[in-house]
Amino acid sequence: MTPELKGTVAAITGGADGIGLALAKALAVHGVTVVLLDIREDAAHAAAEQLSKDGHSALAMGCDVSDAASLEAAARRIGSEFGALNHLWVNAGVGVAGDLTDVKQSSLDWVYAVNVEGAIATVRALLPLVEAAAGFRHVGFTASSNTLGRIPAGPFGVYAASKWALLGVAESIAGWADARGIGSTILCPGLLDTRIWDGARARPDRFGGIKHQPEEAGAVWRETGMSADWAATEAIAAALAGRAYCAPVDQHSVDDFEARVAAVREGFVVHHAAKVES
Repeated sequence: MTPELKGTVAAITGGADGIGLALAKALAVHGVTVVLLDIREDAAHAAAEQLSKDGHSALAMGCDVSDAASLEAAARRIGSEFGALNHLWVNAGVGVAGDLTDVKQSSLDWVYAVNVEGAIATVRALLPLVEAAAGFRHVGFTASSNTLGRIPAGPFGVYAASKWALLGVAESIAGWADARGIGSTILCPGLLDTRIWDGARARPDRFGGIKHQPEEAGAVWRETGMSADWAATEAIAAALAGRAYCAPVDQHSVDDFEARVAAVREGFVVHHAAKVES
């Protein structure tokens, strides 16, 4: 039976646009009040205003997930406004082009501060509000199809490695949540038509500051990326069905996953303990 969501409250990090906003919209159609947390506070307010015009309940808050104090302030405000959270979607993520062997240290620090340490800080600050809620309770994570197969050589090495680390965080939290009756879903989408390629437009100064990419840099996302709204709808359906994973991908990702499973299976060497004679 599908849980009753009307009147529940959700918080989504990186909620101003892209998959974060798509997740917010997919929840809002169920009557969920959505809290959009984003480092770009003006963009979050604009998104919340549009959701409100469309007849949904939405609130925007400025929040930098790479800053624990910012997350703690958001948690206090959400607790004051709503008392608890029914849904938390750990979604904020950034990417840079480069390989782990040669990417600039400041870029590497930024990606891991948001995608990995930011995810940990998010659950530490906000998951207690989910634990305190009554009724339907759920935590979601936005990982990547890059966690399904082997990380390919090329420009996505740093991003993919960070998402593998996030997957470990998500699996750890899933076990914690399950023991407390809280559902969890890990979203592993393929290439989506979002502006993640221009993520440095909101990069803090301590990680190198703002840098805008030219529009042509996003051509592959626009031309081949899947719909973020479609992926988000599938993710929320998975959450409501109690599924641990949701992977909206193309056949190439499926093939990569199958190849990885085969390689791991081939590598198993099973130890059989010797019987001890008494």
